[in-house]
Parts: sequence; C-alpha cells; structure tokens
Amino acid sequence: MTLIEKCAAYIKNSSSVYEVYEKYTVLLEVMEKMLHDSKSPPHEESILFLSELPNKYNYLVEHKVETFNDAIERQYTLEVADASTLKTERGRRNRVKLFYESVAELPLPEESIAYARALYENYVP
Repeated sequence: MTLIEKCAAYIKNSSSVYEVYEKYTVLLEVMEKMLHDSKSPPHEESILFLSELPNKYNYLVEHKVETFNDAIERQYTLEVADASTLKTERGRRNRVKLFYESVAELPLPEESIAYARALYENYVP
C-alpha cells in the first residue's frame, strides 16, 4: 500500500477531524509533487497509478467539504456518545462545545466549520 493509499484510507475512516486535516494536507502535497515531477516512472504499475493520479487529485479537491464534513460527523458521533456518560447536562454540553471549538480552530472550509457549528448548536443532551 502506497503512502497515498494509506492517507486516503485514513481520511475515510478516522474519527479525528484534526488527524483527517493533517493527512489530507500531506496527501495533497504528495500528489501535487508527483503530478509536477518530470521523471518517468520505472514500472508499468507506476505508469497506471500516475495516469489515474490527476483524477484522484481533482476528486479530493472537489470533495473537500464532503471529506471534512464526514470526518466531523464521525467525531461528533463519538463525542456525543462520550458526553452521554457524563453526569451533568452542563458537562455534556461542555464536551460538545469543546468538540466544536477544536474543529473551529482548524483551517477548514467555512462550510465545514458551519456544519460543526450547526451540530453543536442543535445538540440536545
């Protein structure tokens, strides 16, 4: 499994928005470098992989908001489950508020920040 495949799999499955952001950034950087590298690949498998790379890169860029919203949803689900184990309503609300604040600090698309805010504002303990 290549670094690109590992990052892509992690992005699809991680329940940490911060980690998804980190891997997404690395993935785009690696893909951009490969797209701009003028060396020809040594193996047929590499040629096939590189021929698909522009489409994969464009997909990632075009679906950035969806990618982050999916990660936000996964982390939110875990945070709500963890919050439900707390004794007080205030503690549960604070847990979800901390989730939102941690997401809002990241340089994510505005639509994703708004999505996290909506989840936080609509949270009912």
